Formats: sequence, C-alpha cells, structure tokens
Amino acid sequence: MGDWFTSRSFKILLVLLLSVVVLLGVIVTSLPAAVEKALVLGGDYVLGEGTTSVGRVEFRDFEKVRFEKLALKNPPSFQDDPFLEIGPSMLFLSGDSIFSSGPAHVEVALGSAEVLVDASVGAEGLKLNLLDVYRKVREQIPAKEQEESAQSSESGPRVLLSRFSIQESRLTGQIRLPGGRVESLSVKIPAIEYVPEPDPSSERTSSVGEIYRQALDMLIGTALRSLESASEKWKLSKSERDAFLLMLRSWSDEGVSELVKDRVQGQVKKVLEKRLPSGLKGILGGDDSSED
Repeated sequence: MGDWFTSRSFKILLVLLLSVVVLLGVIVTSLPAAVEKALVLGGDYVLGEGTTSVGRVEFRDFEKVRFEKLALKNPPSFQDDPFLEIGPSMLFLSGDSIFSSGPAHVEVALGSAEVLVDASVGAEGLKLNLLDVYRKVREQIPAKEQEESAQSSESGPRVLLSRFSIQESRLTGQIRLPGGRVESLSVKIPAIEYVPEPDPSSERTSSVGEIYRQALDMLIGTALRSLESASEKWKLSKSERDAFLLMLRSWSDEGVSELVKDRVQGQVKKVLEKRLPSGLKGILGGDDSSED
C-alpha cells in the first residue's frame, strides 16, 4: 500500500483532484461577478447606460445564485430615482450547462417588486414615467423574424430561459391631477409567471437584454392596467376620467389615433380652464378643442 502512495499513478490522480478543486474554486469565485455583470449589461442595454444597479450576488451552490436587489432608474426627464426596485431574488442554473460550452439553462424567480409612479396631468397631457419606459421597451422588442438573428454582445450573454416569475409586486407613488390635487397610490400588481413554449425542433436562446425586454413589457403593462383600475376610486368627473384613460392608453398596445390624442389634449385643456384662476388661463394657449 505504501508503494502505491508513492507511485506515479497516485501522483497523477492527486494532481487531477487538485486541478478539479482549483477549477471549482475559480467557478465559485467568478460566477457571482459574471452574473452581476450580465444583469447590469442587460438592463443598461434596454434602458440606457448607468440605469441598472445590482446588490450583492451570492453563489449558493452549483444551481442557485442569489442577488440582493435590482434597481432600474427613471427615464432622463424624471427624477433621478428608481422606477423599479426588486428585492432578494434567485437564479436557478442547470448544473450541466455551467460546465458546457453552450448557453446556460436559467430559471428566474424575482422577489418582491415595487414599481414607483411619477406622474402628472397637465395642459400637455399625461406625463408618466412608466409610459416612457414602456414605449422604450416596446420600441426595442425585435420583430419575430428578426429575433433569431438578434445577436449583440452589448445585450449580455445568451441563455435558455425555462421560467420567469414575479410573485409579489406593488405600484406606489403619487399622481398630480388638475387643480392641484394629488392622489397617492399603493396598489397590488397581479403575480406574473412566464413559461416559454417548448420548441422540440431547437433550443431557443435569448440574450439577457431580451429577457429584460420581455420582463419589463409584462410588468409595466400589468402596472398600467392596475393604474387604470386604481383611477376608479379617484374623485374624477366622468369627462376627467375618460380623458385620463384615453391618455393612459394612447401609447399602449391598444393605441389610439392622432385625432384621439388631440381630443385628449382638448379635454384636459377644458378641465384646466375651469379649475385655474383667471389670471393663469393664458398659459394654456393652443386652439380650442373640437370636442363638444
């Protein structure tokens, strides 16, 4: 037995074992930094450089990565605050895919999400941070025929997404209405769960940036519908609420024509003309609305 421990075979085995230990150590050390970089890269690709920040990333085992907080900043025309903050979340990775040269198999389970509204209704219509983000996200979603060829290192590594979920979300903030009224918001957003349809002919991969697009499209779309429901409890006249809903829907998937947008601005102007002191009515300007 003693001779075996000093044999060439034992030394080779020992070197191999030490190499495996070193390799695992490198993976354990480097994976959190790689995940953090991918999360920041994907968010910045969709929303702009410097918009994404990620808290501490921990590698729990070979299939679980936990990150503390993900925050996405408001569009430039709003306060330099997050419009979205997501609490502790988990990424589940397929152990086999970590060691393979192909894309990693990923399941994303996001923690509690808070969507912060910054909104006002004035003579120029509805100014809403979520609409600005929603338009930007929708503009960047590639057409189906382009998705397969959409390759960019700037959008982060490519992965195979098996499931995406947000179990708890809340819409908070304030909306400033005509006449100086302010409505506070604290509305629960329905849970979101997305499971891509299996494609037996091929494994469909996505960049991290594309996953951001899908997630933000679903989350903000759901938040806008929640905001629409919340407006039922505000002290608005029928014409005021109709105008608000038209503005809210103007840039969504449902969309409205330019004629309807003009009608919206006319309705808002009429409301403001009734509420503003006579000395301030001149600031509205523009032509009278054709709305009866």
